[in-house]
Amino acid sequence: MIKQFIYLIFLVGYFSFSQITSVAEYVYVNKIINYKSKGVLKFTSNHSNYTLLRSEALVEEERTLDENGNVQINLPDSDDRPEYYLNRELKIFLNKVYGFREVYILEEEIPNINWKIEQEFKNLNTLICQKATGYFRGRTYIVWFANDIPVPYGPWKLQGLPGLIVEATDDEGLILFRLSKYSTQNQGENIQIPVGTKKMSLKEFVTKEKPEKQKEFFAYVSSLNTDRNTTIVSSSYTEPPRLELIYEWEKNDSNKE
Repeated sequence: MIKQFIYLIFLVGYFSFSQITSVAEYVYVNKIINYKSKGVLKFTSNHSNYTLLRSEALVEEERTLDENGNVQINLPDSDDRPEYYLNRELKIFLNKVYGFREVYILEEEIPNINWKIEQEFKNLNTLICQKATGYFRGRTYIVWFANDIPVPYGPWKLQGLPGLIVEATDDEGLILFRLSKYSTQNQGENIQIPVGTKKMSLKEFVTKEKPEKQKEFFAYVSSLNTDRNTTIVSSSYTEPPRLELIYEWEKNDSNKE
């Protein structure tokens, strides 16, 4: 396993050497939890890394009163940032997420989104963009991609189109990714492989590890000596909240019943 991992790092370094690295910055809005942030996508022709940055909302601890007059403590957004790494040559897709006292590297198959490309166009950020729609894990996304930037990348796990995704929204208007800045660097920087303390499949994390970690976290919070009228609320999270409503294996399990 160690030899395979070292070989993987060698291959990634080989593919990224002397390749041009492009950087795309996105505004990210999640109306489900009133969350706004920024994501940075770095990519070459073969692989990419998308990192979600800190929230623009809570930058320091804030104490407020709820409607019942109880104290609510809003903890600052975490510096621990989710990452999504894609290597097309090696057919690898990795997620870096944060659980209670652990950093996880999750393996999954490259998301296969059945995009429907439409003959509808509009101008976004001086780019002529084409419309496409696709269903992914419980949500239907409407996206606009730029054929003039012919790479199959986009923010988060949205990818697989013949051009860079410039804008993506779900059909309920709850999620938004929008390109805010794009640049190409002649002397490319390496695309980073996420590093963590535990490695497992996405399915194992979602079905087993995450519920256990949530129990540990709630037990820890309960053990804190806080006033009974004080509620602790953290804006940190291990993955974009509720973006994925259903997974492929859950569909398969429901079909068996």
